[in-house]
Amino acid sequence: MINQKKCDKYWPNSYDEPLYIDDLSITLEKETELQEGIIIRILKIYKDQKEIKEIIQVHMESWPDHLTPNYS
Repeated sequence: MINQKKCDKYWPNSYDEPLYIDDLSITLEKETELQEGIIIRILKIYKDQKEIKEIIQVHMESWPDHLTPNYS
């Protein structure tokens, strides 16, 4: 099962283009690469143009399937 899709992308590609999912809009507020392959994102979720949630996402791009990273 190589390259099997595990989840959908739920954040926008850029700061200036929100991602729309149903009646929600998601904006990318900040993106920082801590080290190679580990990205921290701050996302904001809006409904009816009102902010309802701020999310801090830790994205590990090369997480091994069913294992932990070597540097955990």
